[in-house]
Amino acid sequence: LVTKEVFMAYLNASLLEPLIAICGAEEVDTRELVVNASQLAGLLWWTHLVLDALDTTDVVQAFNFNKLVSGGKVGGPGTSTPAWLRLGSSVKALRAEEQIDLEGNIARDLALWFMLA
Repeated sequence: LVTKEVFMAYLNASLLEPLIAICGAEEVDTRELVVNASQLAGLLWWTHLVLDALDTTDVVQAFNFNKLVSGGKVGGPGTSTPAWLRLGSSVKALRAEEQIDLEGNIARDLALWFMLA
């Protein structure tokens, strides 16, 4: 994913500033150390979030496990097709189903506005 690579490049570049400020040649007082350490912790947290959000290994693992259990066929006998995997559905039917799911959902609207604010 290009977005992941660009965002990770920015995060990795920003990690250098607090590290250089902490380990630099000049003497660092306690206040600067706390600020730079908290900035470094925040950047590390963002790095973890980006890596976790844009990672697809959990979906691939679930798909492969379902395929293994069903004897090579996804949704084969004895297993149910995962909720995230919809085979054979038309795009129009999927859009209608998603529209019904999203219509009038105040909790999702609030969560979206909270994340954008």
